[in-house]
Amino acid sequence: MYLKPQVNFEVKSLEDTINIFVSFLETDEDLNYNSASYIANHYNINLEDLKGKSVEARKEIITNILTPIYNVKLNQMKNKVDVFQKFWNDNANTVCAQFEKIFKVGFKGVRQFTAYINLNPMCPRYLNDDSFDIYYINKPEDAFKTCVHELIHFYWFQV
Repeated sequence: MYLKPQVNFEVKSLEDTINIFVSFLETDEDLNYNSASYIANHYNINLEDLKGKSVEARKEIITNILTPIYNVKLNQMKNKVDVFQKFWNDNANTVCAQFEKIFKVGFKGVRQFTAYINLNPMCPRYLNDDSFDIYYINKPEDAFKTCVHELIHFYWFQV
């Protein structure tokens, strides 16, 4: 049975935001990936400063960089919760109708997803708990597109 997606928006905690950044920058090998450069360029993280460091040391460096940024941007992220939620709610039925058509399924009931608004310019999904990240700087239309993109992943694994 396929459940209709309902996306609920929340601000990701500072601790969880730091942990996801660390996961992208955890090893020296990770620092060679485009995702590491992308994140580093957004927040002036010097990847050379992370090389050869333990995960704990990397976390401390990232925490020192992200904490003041998070605190400054927190109200902006909180304001996006209602804006993104309204845009999703206003357009969710269209998405669901298209999903039914594309995946050739019928929805019965509701499946809850959480979209965590945060500092991460990458928008990973977390298949184990039906959640994904949304970059705080997005416009409502862009956040909506990210939701649709991520939901396709969830439903693709189910079809």
